[in-house]
Amino acid sequence: INGNHDINNKHGVSFSNETATPTTAKDFQEIYKDIYNDDSVIERFESPGSAPGPDVAGELSYVARPAPGYTIIAVDSGKYLPENEVSGAIDKKLQTWITQQAKTAKDRGDVVIAFGHHGWVPHFSAQPKVLPMYLIDNYKSVATNLANAGINYVFTGHAHTNDVSEMTTKAG
Repeated sequence: INGNHDINNKHGVSFSNETATPTTAKDFQEIYKDIYNDDSVIERFESPGSAPGPDVAGELSYVARPAPGYTIIAVDSGKYLPENEVSGAIDKKLQTWITQQAKTAKDRGDVVIAFGHHGWVPHFSAQPKVLPMYLIDNYKSVATNLANAGINYVFTGHAHTNDVSEMTTKAG
């Protein structure tokens, strides 16, 4: 899944240390077409009312079922339109889609695993105050909603730490 440096990053450079043309979401999907076109990918997020193809934040999200009993939801939490930002978000439309995908997976009896770049829960108590850009916007509400939808595990990378955080909601 894309990270905060991948899409519309005006500070990107090529391997020859020259300024690079920013990669669009459509470019990213083309570069990683082997993933997006893999037989295990069963759904892709398209924001209602948007043009076909990834042109809205969140539209690099997809669902894969690599083996019976497992559903992976890859969540594009980047804020890269019109240009790249460090922080991340999961808007209401994407939340609704993730919730539907998790419910469908749970109805199949699958373990639901999510991958995303930005953190869904803090890794230390002061993180929301000192490093809020490493968490998705409105993380408490979003994480609670998605945990209640049946997501069992979330793997993220934005904070560059080897750490485990845990969250338990009223629904378990």
